[in-house]
Amino acid sequence: MFLLLCSGTTPCTRCVTSAQQCIYDQNSDRRRKEYTTGLLKIHTTLCRLAATLRSAGPEELLWLVW
Repeated sequence: MFLLLCSGTTPCTRCVTSAQQCIYDQNSDRRRKEYTTGLLKIHTTLCRLAATLRSAGPEELLWLVW
């Protein structure tokens, strides 16, 4: 037995070549969820950093940069 991977398109290449109905649930793709969650965390961190830089005074900016 071997694992057949879905190409992520609808219909996927595997289903087209085997003439099967393609049922693809994007919500079941854990890799995509983990990637999206990671991007959201990075975005949140960058927004907080930008807000801190905008509100910091000259001395605070020097401290943050060095």
